[in-house]
Amino acid sequence: MIELAISKPRYELQLQTHWRCSHASEGAGVVRFVLTLYLLQELSGEQFDDLYEHYRSMFKKVETDDIEEFMEKYRHSDEEENSLLELYDRFRGDMKMVFSWQMCSDPELDSHRFRDIVNKAIEEGNVKTFKKYRSWAEKVDSMPPPNKLKTKKKKKKEGGVSSSLLAQIQANQVRIHCRLYRFASVQTTSNELS
Repeated sequence: MIELAISKPRYELQLQTHWRCSHASEGAGVVRFVLTLYLLQELSGEQFDDLYEHYRSMFKKVETDDIEEFMEKYRHSDEEENSLLELYDRFRGDMKMVFSWQMCSDPELDSHRFRDIVNKAIEEGNVKTFKKYRSWAEKVDSMPPPNKLKTKKKKKKEGGVSSSLLAQIQANQVRIHCRLYRFASVQTTSNELS
């Protein structure tokens, strides 16, 4: 299982260090590529398993229930509101960008709520209004508010958490495996050199 999880990052690491793919000079690239191959071959399964077990003892695996619990705590919180207003200001009212950067947000579900939060902040003078935001808010005004029961049923049919969020977390876990693998490779080499 772990071998399959690190085979793609291993291949990507080899491509990054291959002298024909890197921007380094050919001599330095060859040395780096050969060294990478050596490190990848030297790390035995047992060493990686030990390192992985140590990592898992420190950090538990993220499950769908953990994500749903976090989403329930985060949505409607002060942290979400502050993040929303910061992103609104950063992207100068471009709500499409705000939704793509805002954690746990869904344009179908949150547009009306986010509009209310931003409008309140504009009235209080905490943020200024932007042309892009005004046109987006007019579109949202013309849309009916979301039916929360339908959206909850839809999410349960899809399997709970949005698939893109779960895919991002799983991709991060694969990257962590790759980093652990690299760390173990460097440790193995430094132990052999000393």
